[in-house]
Amino acid sequence: MTEIANGITEDGEWNNPEKKKEIAEWAKDADESGRLDEIRERIVKGTDVEFPDFIKYIRNFWQKELSN
Repeated sequence: MTEIANGITEDGEWNNPEKKKEIAEWAKDADESGRLDEIRERIVKGTDVEFPDFIKYIRNFWQKELSN
């Protein structure tokens, strides 16, 4: 997270394609194996707060990054 924050601080963008690809590959694996659903369930468990469907944003990220 620090690396991402520092990169954004410099010019408003995160310019590390290798790390983006690494994270995208993790996200793809987590999505396809159902782990993202498990993560979401743990976040919302025991709370009355309504959480948005963040999985669609993660899916969009990995699909975009891995299509390049």
